[in-house]
Amino acid sequence: MSLAPGESPPSDASALLARMLKKPLYLMIRTFTAPERVPELLAEHLAYMLKLEAEGVLFASGPTHDASERSTGSVTVLRADSFDAARALAELDPFVREGILTFALHRWTLMEGSLQVRVSLGTGRFDLP
Repeated sequence: MSLAPGESPPSDASALLARMLKKPLYLMIRTFTAPERVPELLAEHLAYMLKLEAEGVLFASGPTHDASERSTGSVTVLRADSFDAARALAELDPFVREGILTFALHRWTLMEGSLQVRVSLGTGRFDLP
């Protein structure tokens, strides 16, 4: 819930927490175990992720890199009803199935933040500022 212009946030924690989203999601922190094998399954992996997106299951996903820009794995956020459901989705990923990535699964409660999307209907372009 956003504040109206000029409105101050409540000063006590319980009032602040009451206004927050509290959306349960599942966070997969994935680490490469065989990065040299990525090219052989990349198309299948991407098709699987796009399928999850089309089904409304994939909230967000993308690769991670260390300070030297070396690819280290990825983070994926799923909409699922339980740990078991999220784990089943994770295990169907070709990268996981073939041992290219391992993953740690965490229930994550989205509390605060903002998302803005600007879409140009005339050009078909979008921007995530």
